Amino acid sequence: MLDRYIIPSHLHECGIDCSGSLSFNEMVDYCLENLGDDEVAELCEDLYETHGHGVIHDLANKLGYEYDYCKPCEAKTPSVSYRISDDEECLVCGSHREKEVCHA
Repeated sequence: MLDRYIIPSHLHECGIDCSGSLSFNEMVDYCLENLGDDEVAELCEDLYETHGHGVIHDLANKLGYEYDYCKPCEAKTPSVSYRISDDEECLVCGSHREKEVCHA
């Protein structure tokens, strides 16, 4: 049986019925059509708790997120960039990425 995924109720857009479980491809479509980066990060937090890190990597690949090294994960992981604050967050563990400082 294929895995099914539930979008947490606080991430439902008004008027969008997402009360049941979704296939992986349906979840990808839902993210592309209805969620911004911050909501995807929240969804990944929930997915990590219910399905582990593998589904986060699969989702991030489908959504086109880039990978960077994460110290807490000790691996390259997908990250989300927040344009307003220029912060990056690991989609797997939720930690903020440390920006490398270049001293000239």
